[in-house]
Amino acid sequence: MKKTLKLALLVSDSHLWGLWAFQAFKRANFEVEPLLAREIDSSFKEKYIALVVPGGWSKNKLEAMTEAQREIVRDFVKEGGIYLGICGGASLAGEEGLKLCSVSRKKERVPSYSGPCEVTIEKESPLWKGIKRPVFYLWFPPELEVIDTSTQVLARFSKAQDKAYLADLCIADHKDRLSHYEKKYAISLNLQLMKDKPLVIESNFGKGKVLLSLIHYDTPNCPNGLKLLKNLGNYFNLPQREEKHLKDKVLIEGSTRNHWLQRLKTLVSHMQKETTKILHLGFRNFLFHQRYPFFYQWQRGIRGLELQNIYFMLGEIKQNLPKVPNKDIYEKIENLLWEGKNLLEPILTLFQKDFILFRENFSKVRDIELEREIFGPNKKSYGGKYRRFINLLEEVLVYLWRVKEVD
Repeated sequence: MKKTLKLALLVSDSHLWGLWAFQAFKRANFEVEPLLAREIDSSFKEKYIALVVPGGWSKNKLEAMTEAQREIVRDFVKEGGIYLGICGGASLAGEEGLKLCSVSRKKERVPSYSGPCEVTIEKESPLWKGIKRPVFYLWFPPELEVIDTSTQVLARFSKAQDKAYLADLCIADHKDRLSHYEKKYAISLNLQLMKDKPLVIESNFGKGKVLLSLIHYDTPNCPNGLKLLKNLGNYFNLPQREEKHLKDKVLIEGSTRNHWLQRLKTLVSHMQKETTKILHLGFRNFLFHQRYPFFYQWQRGIRGLELQNIYFMLGEIKQNLPKVPNKDIYEKIENLLWEGKNLLEPILTLFQKDFILFRENFSKVRDIELEREIFGPNKKSYGGKYRRFINLLEEVLVYLWRVKEVD
């Protein structure tokens, strides 16, 4: 039996999806502890009952772990631990990743689906308790192929909802013209290819359990997602979070604390302001629009997700700054934010150039040299200064989210 009953939330390379997952598990009242990939060590199985891996590029998540850390995760599950993977976190568990489940990524897929869909319940399970109409959200899911009959499919894709998108196309508006855009965009937009594809998968690995979900049950303002998450907690007997309050003595008190807090707020506010300027540039030039309070849609051809990762993560950091508990944590956060500020300037410069060029030419003309410096050589993923910056923000959030609320 585990010495403590905690859920570990692997924040590294999860970005916006890590933010959603942390907030969702808190809303569902589960005891979750955020951690970075570099913190996975031999004591892992003594601390946690489950590992939650949010969405995000599974390849980058895998790269963030050493081979020894991957083996620690495998041993953790094999000896009775629980692995909960969402979207990219689900893909990470497959044959191309941690090899916890007999699934593999299909190369031929519809890569750009986002928004609500109807789900077919393949197998009755306590996970579906109280969910009368199974409509959930997907956000750019991979497609997983089950390669072992012992792996159970619990739910499959049924049909798209009108408010869903393929790339930057609202399905309600363009469903009769998708074949035209498929040629124009040179990607698959054929919804029939998604029909009956696995969305929720359950399997055993040694003594442990693996639950993979392409459904984003962590989507904000999704009642069915919250029900599914709570059912999941009951199904796996996950630890509940106790109601607690911050003690004043945990915090830096008086004028010293106010001075330090103001310095941090000034630094984060500056980065927020500069990021918001670029986001508004995109709005003014019809490159963005707001689909939900928690998600902005961008025009295909620009790096819209990368910009809103920065925007929403900075907002979460600013909201949590009053929790800074002591000088040591304050200094760590300040050092990270100063490094981040220096990285952010060239990142936003690239966004600005990109948006203006795109609006002018409606093409994918780029400052190639600057883009490689910021995002690395892979046009479909990210690296470079952007990855370093976003990982810094994740580290700051882990420090802030870990502040213990005690009676």
